[in-house]
Amino acid sequence: MSTVLVPTDFSPTSAFALGYANHLAELTASTLHVVHVYDGFTSQDTLIELKGRPEAQIRAERRLEEFVRVNSLLYSPVSGRRGDTLTVVKKSAIIGNPASQIIEMSRDPETKLIVMGGVGSGLERDRPMLDGSIVRAVTLRSSCPVLVIPQGFDRPAIANVALAFDREEDLRKTKRGFDFFRSALDVSIRFVHVIREDESREDRIQREAVQLAFNDDFPGYPVEVDLIPPGELCDRLGTYIDDRQIDLLVLGRRQHSLLVRLFFGTTTAKLLTHCRIPLLILPTDTNQN
Repeated sequence: MSTVLVPTDFSPTSAFALGYANHLAELTASTLHVVHVYDGFTSQDTLIELKGRPEAQIRAERRLEEFVRVNSLLYSPVSGRRGDTLTVVKKSAIIGNPASQIIEMSRDPETKLIVMGGVGSGLERDRPMLDGSIVRAVTLRSSCPVLVIPQGFDRPAIANVALAFDREEDLRKTKRGFDFFRSALDVSIRFVHVIREDESREDRIQREAVQLAFNDDFPGYPVEVDLIPPGELCDRLGTYIDDRQIDLLVLGRRQHSLLVRLFFGTTTAKLLTHCRIPLLILPTDTNQN
């Protein structure tokens, strides 16, 4: 059975990520798996403590149980209101490195999606599990799609989705990856491309994008194509999100070369820090789940 994985550090943003995950798990007939990865200590003020003591595991499991219980009535990302109840839930408290453990769990063929709080969403009184380096590592190396919920997100409904792309090939792969989610959400969809001043193939890219949008076979549903004037990528996308009232930004992640990974990593890191709406990162290489 397919699984939607929710890493949590018990922060408010993690709680809302749980609401998103629950809704998608319900609509896709998936199991909800809530996981807390911790360092093996109790987080208490002790001078000396052995890692992995039973007390630490019991405390982590109790906190996880309480987190799920308190958030058993969840916000729906469709209506923006409380009302959804938790679907089938599996809960795990695991000792280890959070990024490594989450990435390893993403390789399970049953894991179809990771939903997690974004940069800066961790609780300050604990060793935060979901800090910026962890979220970035997961989005860049996960074998399955990752939905990142920004800190302070004010729970609006999802109505407008934008798929950002650079090339026709990227758009086709991103669209295929998003079809799993489109079937679960009743939304309007736009394709968005930020024009590059130094791109010799830019005219061809724009023509192909427009042709694809009006192709009877692709994408198979109504879309609008938006071409944004050249400029700094993250700033342009941020303005576009505000102007078009976009609720979810979808990005494909290529892993064909180190250069591409470094470029995408820089862009994604800035988006993870500054984007005010959820980001869905789709691995578009052939090894995705």
